[in-house]
Amino acid sequence: MDNTRDLLSVYRTDYMSGSLFFNGEYVSKVQLVKVVEKLVKEDDAWLHAVVRNSGNDIALDFMYKADKIKREDRNAEFKEMFEKELGGDYLNRWGYSDPADVIKQ
Repeated sequence: MDNTRDLLSVYRTDYMSGSLFFNGEYVSKVQLVKVVEKLVKEDDAWLHAVVRNSGNDIALDFMYKADKIKREDRNAEFKEMFEKELGGDYLNRWGYSDPADVIKQ
């Protein structure tokens, strides 16, 4: 018998996880760190945020309260959020997982 569903329910959260990838030619790691610092202070929906290099991009890996943004609005909301702070649309790609299954926090 497959107990995968039962096993994962132990780790289920009301957060979404995701990664946003910004064009490294226009956004520096330092810029993105400063923007994320500001956003985290203003919005308590952020649980986790990590800025890292990813090839030619600068990536943000995150966990965010899933009920704060409707699933169908996520791309537009995150794009607008970062476009406002960075002064342009530098978001290259993204990926989300909802709900996030957290093993260790």
